Amino acid sequence: MIDESLSSDDPDSYVTLTVVRSPGGKGTVRLEWTIDEKAKHNLSPLNGTLHFDETESQKTIVLHTLQDTVLEEDRRFTIQLISIDEVEISPVKGSASIIIRGDKRASGEVGIAPSSRHILIGEPSAKYNGTAIISLVRGPGILGEVTVFWRIFPPSVGEFAETSGKLTMRDEQSAVIVVIQALNDDIPEEKSFYEFQLTAVSEGGVLSESSSTANITVVASDSPYGRFAFSHEQLRVSEAQRVNITIIRSGGDFGHVRLWYKTMSGTAEAGLDFVPAAGELLFEAGEMRKSLHVEILDDDYPEGPEEFSLTITKVELQGRGYDFTIQENGLQIDQPPEIGNISIVRIIIMKNDNAEGIIEFDPKYTAFEVEEDVGLIMIPVVRLHGTYGYVTADFISQSSSASPGGVDYILHGTTVTFQHGQNLSFINISIIDDNESEFEEPIEILLTGATGGAVLGRHLVSRIIIAKSDSPFGVIRFLNQSKISIPNPNSTMILSLVLERTGGLLGEIQVNWETVGPNSQEALLPQNRDIADPVSGLFYFGEGEGGVRTIILTIYPHEEIEVEETFIIKLHLVKGEAKLDSRAKDVTLTIQKFGDPNGVVQFAPETLSKKTYSEPLALEGPLLITFFVRRVKGTFGEIMVYWELSSEFDITEDFLSTSGFFTIADGESEASFDVHLLPDEVPEIEEDYVIQLVSVEGGAELDLEKSITWFSVYANDDPHGVFALYSDRQSILIGQNLIRSIHINITRLAGTFGDVAVGLRISSDHKEQPIVTENAERQLVVKDGATYKVDVVPIKNQVGGISSVS
Repeated sequence: MIDESLSSDDPDSYVTLTVVRSPGGKGTVRLEWTIDEKAKHNLSPLNGTLHFDETESQKTIVLHTLQDTVLEEDRRFTIQLISIDEVEISPVKGSASIIIRGDKRASGEVGIAPSSRHILIGEPSAKYNGTAIISLVRGPGILGEVTVFWRIFPPSVGEFAETSGKLTMRDEQSAVIVVIQALNDDIPEEKSFYEFQLTAVSEGGVLSESSSTANITVVASDSPYGRFAFSHEQLRVSEAQRVNITIIRSGGDFGHVRLWYKTMSGTAEAGLDFVPAAGELLFEAGEMRKSLHVEILDDDYPEGPEEFSLTITKVELQGRGYDFTIQENGLQIDQPPEIGNISIVRIIIMKNDNAEGIIEFDPKYTAFEVEEDVGLIMIPVVRLHGTYGYVTADFISQSSSASPGGVDYILHGTTVTFQHGQNLSFINISIIDDNESEFEEPIEILLTGATGGAVLGRHLVSRIIIAKSDSPFGVIRFLNQSKISIPNPNSTMILSLVLERTGGLLGEIQVNWETVGPNSQEALLPQNRDIADPVSGLFYFGEGEGGVRTIILTIYPHEEIEVEETFIIKLHLVKGEAKLDSRAKDVTLTIQKFGDPNGVVQFAPETLSKKTYSEPLALEGPLLITFFVRRVKGTFGEIMVYWELSSEFDITEDFLSTSGFFTIADGESEASFDVHLLPDEVPEIEEDYVIQLVSVEGGAELDLEKSITWFSVYANDDPHGVFALYSDRQSILIGQNLIRSIHINITRLAGTFGDVAVGLRISSDHKEQPIVTENAERQLVVKDGATYKVDVVPIKNQVGGISSVS
């Protein structure tokens, strides 16, 4: 058996064979030798002739193995002795076998593929089976079957399904895979590191010294740094109390974690009901709970249950060297700490300070007088301070002379009720009108008790006096409506007002009447421009005399323009004991305006043209936008004009005020008002606003065609966004079959209005061989309202290369 030649002078590449002539042979003989034709590429020479003298008993044949570059297994050839001179050849030893040993590397060198040198694996989850694949390769030779032995070091119980094993590479098989399986558990664990080692290979194979190990990273699992949540979703507390709130860390307790929190107002307001709190807590490694305190303020205001909340806003792992990037199969080498399910605790301040309220009569109705024919009286009952919940108050009536039950009055019910939030209710009592002559009769309504948590106040009695009725001296009243409005006449108008004496007719009476005004309580002079004399007078009713009397008013025609004027015709009893009807002793007469004496209000021409303004900078303060208004046709009297600002957009934070009013003095025709445009940092598109004159007081009219004007504010603070590429948000994704892609993430800062097409270019350090498949320049559309856009670009050249996105 010989080895294949490595060089021409390699001593191991020669073989010497000895041919022996048995004793007793006579004479000179010749014989030939030959080797299989198939050895022509392996041995030299392939044949020859041997000469034996009579005295020679042996000869040698020297063969040389030929060098080649082909990796081969053992090869067997036969060398045969052939008789020439009828020499007898041994039938047993007339041939020999020559074996050329195969190349030592024919079965190949076994190692771990470069793509499997760094392995990421994690516990099984809903979307990941917890496996990783390690590829083994051999070469250049792949002849024969070899067995490879492997192990994971250090050995870990419970981490992997198998920590050692073997596999067979069949003849001519160049690659094989090892599937390692991570086991699932509920134990919080930080990332850990292992080494996959090829430990041995069967005879014929060789282990690669440079690629016999691979690094295995088992990613963190089961929240090793903890989930942080409040211990309760809701707490009920009282005023003037210090609330202790606990934050629980569940899951793992590794590492130092900083937590931020803050309070948020609800129906309870910061600074009024509680001390606002915002701060941070540091959880040390192994620390599972911490507490913080919130101060509840005391006040004297009755309040129902009010609430505010405390929120965990952020948790952050302290230290360096952590990698929270989400990689293939959703794996993260390090899992960041998490905010748990109960991230907000509602704190309810219980009702306090007589939150249900104090019930009593309205002080203005603790004593009052009514006529017998008043009908139904509604006596207001108020609920002071708190209005929380449903409460009631009981009441009764009593009188020294008036009889209940339908004789003199009817009390409706015995309980007055208040719904939650209600602060006013009424007790109803009906006064019975009869034909009997009666003196004053008192009725008292008393509040006797309260339910539902409410208490009674100080004003618990309402005293009602039913005035004497059906007087024998009679009642004087107007028969006209109490309020009369007439157009300003263009010719003299006669207006009749009728009064009567009714009921008893005992005794003589005298009634005076007078006119006061216009628009004042001053007596109208006989010489005026509105009503002809007489503007006052008297009437006389004798003993037993009743019936009606008529007041004749002569209204002058209007002048060129006149304002609206109001007059009151009043009755006064100057003699006798008759009674004036309190509901019909006056008549109010309104003579409507003619023309526009108070003017017509409109925007000035320079204001009606639309203008566009730029939002002021914060250092400049509010921008004053002035609007000019005119009063045309008439300028009589002072008027008050009301305006409003509106838009289809939210303008709450854009203007100091969105409504207001201004006055135009008597005799003046021009005025102006200002709108304050506020600076802010909120991105906004160009917005249109409407300024409208909505109403006017003082007799003037609005010009409806010129009572509206527009203005706009330019787009500001980058409303459509500022787009950026942050290197830490770009990544290379490795998918199935180890196909790589570029994961692009475009960040949109500032505003998010509208769909925006963003162009980008992907370049490579391989100028001759672009790294992407196609469209190195492309556009991505960031949708309206979106703050980012992602895309995946397959890589054309899967080996090497550095890419950049711009």
